[in-house]
Amino acid sequence: MRTLSYSAYEEAIQLSNSLKSLMAEVEAIKKDKELLLHERNSLSQQLNDSKSSLTKAEMRLQHFDQETKRLESDNNSLQKKLVFFEQSEDQRKREHDSRIQRVIGLQDNLEKEKQAINAKQLREAQERNDLMKETWRRHEDHVMNHIKSICERNAIEYVDAVPFKGKPDNVIKVCDEFIVFDAKSPASDDLSNFNTYIRSQAESVNKYTTDDSVRKDIYLVVPSNTIDVLKKLNFHQGNFNVFVITVDALEPVILSLKKIEEYEFAEQLSPEDRQSICRIIGGLLYTSKRRIQVDQFFNSHILDLLSQTQREIPEIMQEEIAKHEMAMKLNPTPDRRSKEIKQESLEKVQAQLKGQSRIFRIATPEDVHLSTAVNE
Repeated sequence: MRTLSYSAYEEAIQLSNSLKSLMAEVEAIKKDKELLLHERNSLSQQLNDSKSSLTKAEMRLQHFDQETKRLESDNNSLQKKLVFFEQSEDQRKREHDSRIQRVIGLQDNLEKEKQAINAKQLREAQERNDLMKETWRRHEDHVMNHIKSICERNAIEYVDAVPFKGKPDNVIKVCDEFIVFDAKSPASDDLSNFNTYIRSQAESVNKYTTDDSVRKDIYLVVPSNTIDVLKKLNFHQGNFNVFVITVDALEPVILSLKKIEEYEFAEQLSPEDRQSICRIIGGLLYTSKRRIQVDQFFNSHILDLLSQTQREIPEIMQEEIAKHEMAMKLNPTPDRRSKEIKQESLEKVQAQLKGQSRIFRIATPEDVHLSTAVNE
């Protein structure tokens, strides 16, 4: 019994030790189970996250696939456009080369036309100079014909053969007095010596004034385009006077002189009448010279504008401008010897012009005088 009890005790101890060992193993297994459960839960969470990420990745992949297809479509479209643009560029280059050739041809033509125009302008300038010289050469005949025409229209005696010393170009007779009109023109286109020439001619006409029947006022008639170079237009030579006038001033001067015939004798004129006549003649002379001066100012300004158009307007427009210029035509009223220029018709036209000036708010001479008077 003792032996068995020792043996049983030992077995009990062994069983106790084994139980403790098993209990330790059970605890270890429980811990392992908990760890495994935790790992399982962690793996399940990771699996779920991976599935979510995979879903998102698949969606992004689908989006990438769609974007790739769109980019491929855009790329194909761009390739087609590139091919089209390359073809268009080739065509544009060919057209550009063709246009360049046409432009070069146009430039050559324009250069030729420009040379032709310059040659034409030089030719026209030469023709104008020749015409001006010819006008000056024919000045004496023009003055004579103009004076004769004025005399015919106004019943004034034109004297062909004078009874006194010398041979003046033109002589009219008013109130038993001979009035001399000598035509003077430049000998060439150089007007630098024209002042000296007129001064010497004003001194040389004293041969006419030695006769008592000759009026002591001598008139030298010069071309209108030379009046601006003359520094002096009247010369007091002691016992006679010399006045330089233009062809345009002939008629008003002669008509003013004709008014002397209203008196039986010139010496019967009162000082007031003489002063009135001198004032009228002076006003006519000033008006004629002022008109010539204004015309020359605007002619100079117009010539400057013409030069400016040729310099600043593109040459490609010059041909079209020349066509329009050739199409223009101005026909002023012709001057006819048999037709009298009536004052009534001139006043009527002047009234119409004043009405049109008021419509377009253009100041008339009366407006200028009125504003000047108000300011004073």
